[in-house]
Amino acid sequence: MLKEEWESYVNLAQEEDKKGNFTNALNLLNKALVISGDECGDILYKIVQLMLKYNYSSEALSFFIKCYKLDYLKEATKRKILNEFYLLTCQKNKDTYLNNIEKLKNYEYKVQREFPEFEDLKYYCLCMDDNRYIVFEKENSNIVKVINFNNSKNENMEQFNAGDIVLIINEFNNKQILEYERKTYQKEPIPGMKKPLYLFYSDFEFFLCSAQLFDLAEIFDLKRLVFLFGINDVEAWFAHSQTQNPSLIQGNKLDIEMNKMVLEKMGELHNNKLNNIVKLQTEIDYYYSNLDLLKLYERLKNLRPRILFITSRFTTFLQYCIRDCVLACTNLNIPCDLLIEESDIYRLSSLSILDKINEFKPDLIIMIDHFAWEYPVVNNKIIFITWIQDPLPQIMDVNSPSKLGDLNFIISPYTSYKEFDELGYPEGKIIKYTIPVNHRIYKYYKLNDEEINKYSTDITYIANGGNAYYGYESLITLVSSRDRQENDIIIKRLKDAFSMLYDVCRQGKYAYSNQKYMEILNKCLGGTLLSTLSDKEIEWMLYIFRFEIEYNMHISVPLEWLDESKYKFKLWGKSWSDHPILSKYSMGSASNGEEVSKIYNSSKIGLGLSPYISMHYRYFEVILSNCMYIGRSIPGDIDTSKIKSFFIENKEMLLFDGKDDMFNKIDYCLNNSPKRSEIIELGTASVLEKYTYEGFIRNILEMLVDRLRNIYKFDIEESADQKSFYNLHEQ
Repeated sequence: MLKEEWESYVNLAQEEDKKGNFTNALNLLNKALVISGDECGDILYKIVQLMLKYNYSSEALSFFIKCYKLDYLKEATKRKILNEFYLLTCQKNKDTYLNNIEKLKNYEYKVQREFPEFEDLKYYCLCMDDNRYIVFEKENSNIVKVINFNNSKNENMEQFNAGDIVLIINEFNNKQILEYERKTYQKEPIPGMKKPLYLFYSDFEFFLCSAQLFDLAEIFDLKRLVFLFGINDVEAWFAHSQTQNPSLIQGNKLDIEMNKMVLEKMGELHNNKLNNIVKLQTEIDYYYSNLDLLKLYERLKNLRPRILFITSRFTTFLQYCIRDCVLACTNLNIPCDLLIEESDIYRLSSLSILDKINEFKPDLIIMIDHFAWEYPVVNNKIIFITWIQDPLPQIMDVNSPSKLGDLNFIISPYTSYKEFDELGYPEGKIIKYTIPVNHRIYKYYKLNDEEINKYSTDITYIANGGNAYYGYESLITLVSSRDRQENDIIIKRLKDAFSMLYDVCRQGKYAYSNQKYMEILNKCLGGTLLSTLSDKEIEWMLYIFRFEIEYNMHISVPLEWLDESKYKFKLWGKSWSDHPILSKYSMGSASNGEEVSKIYNSSKIGLGLSPYISMHYRYFEVILSNCMYIGRSIPGDIDTSKIKSFFIENKEMLLFDGKDDMFNKIDYCLNNSPKRSEIIELGTASVLEKYTYEGFIRNILEMLVDRLRNIYKFDIEESADQKSFYNLHEQ
């Protein structure tokens, strides 16, 4: 009876089809399908034919899959799917795959592996709609599965926060992946620094299916997503001492066992790292407790110590200083090694430091702006030199001098920094030396026409700092967690404080003290609003005013003067492209080294605008690059290292004091080529005589030997059973 009933609906549907009534015909066939129990392959096939006739291809494909699952005309169905659908998209799939794989081969964040050619793939794919695609075996065209993105969609995105490091299991939906990226993205305080987002795929072949269908360019361009194919990739990636472990693992609700396996593996790898730290510390302690200290002292005295330099890729000038130190050591045949993050998503860790120490066995470590006590894993029998270049909080902390160990020393560029001197660092621990220059990089270059056209100008300024508006954004972020109404009032008043400080700088004056900053804050915010801020917030606010706002204002103000007077100049660095006044002069970033030198070679004048240190490394780069140097004359109580202590004003460089003086000296130099050349020649000769990196390394080691001898009364002439200077005390 049922068969007769659904057959009657089929016949009626055929009549409606003849009349061209697609909707009526489809409705009748659907009624027949319901009566048949939704398992009648014959009706399904008729629906497919009807849909294809009226060009409803996507819908027809869904019913084809149902036919296939019912084994109804299975071989014919497979042929139909291939001929009617897949062959129409095959070339597009191939092009998409080849494009993705070419990018993936060169993509940094993956474990190295081979990628098959399109013709060698195990699976081919076909999109059904925006949320579903079919996976079928190439060899026999059997359908393996239909993947539905909606089944694995994470409805609870709110659990993720900016800065979370997440490992996502078997997520093939590009839109979903990009949503994870958006939710976890955090603008880092340091340019280039990124936190990874891990994409784990248990089956590499299934991942290659998505590579046939979706353009992955947007994912690759983010340059923070890590592709891990299988548990072996997880082991290989996280075995590296600089990788960051995920703080969250987002499982796939359709694969509970795989979620459990990944979670257990991550726990195992974490424990392995902890055990490795203990093992390395034991080996390192044993080595240094048995070190032949007499030979170490001989190596220092003979300028042959083993030096480990530690720096960060998330710095600009600092990492290049260390690069040039390594090059100088190589030229001097001094054994050296370098520890630095290997990529933007890596971080130095206790394990990575121990790994390098155990591998290289350094006699001494040199690190910029950081102390040994910040790294408790460093053995206290390794000589540790802190090379100060910036007055960071830990440098200017009154408690830091007392934390120095017996074998901790400081290289300081400060010849006249009262605040630093008052901290009380022991005189015997300090080696005073200005920052040197790599004379093999900064030199005269003969430029081609393209370089002249790109770089040529009257005046050049190069720096990544200079945009005080970034500091203003830091202020806003600091107070942004408050009640909205109160927050809006504070933001408005902070904007007033920002403008008031800008006016001070435009007059060529300095605030440069917490007292003056507090006066500005009191005037703009008032006591009531200030009382709502915690002591920590005020402390950070004062730091931001000094080092992120006023510092950058003093750099940008002279450039704004140049803009007002229509001088011809170019700005290079990361801060200028969105500066509200100076962006029109922005030339983008300049690669440190040869490009910087070529830029100066193409300019008549290179400016030095550091607000707090006149003996700035820019002087070396400018003068050796055949360019006239005009620097800021900084008040004596503010200048932390006076250039006039090293070079002769008006003979080896020029200094300006205020707007009119700057204009006068610029005009004089622009109109007096012989005098420019004379000053450049004299300055260059003086730099090459005293301030190269080779000279820096030699002098630092010689001064270190003197300090060790003076502190520990250690004399190389004594007998071989001389006591270790590690075990001696200051007399």
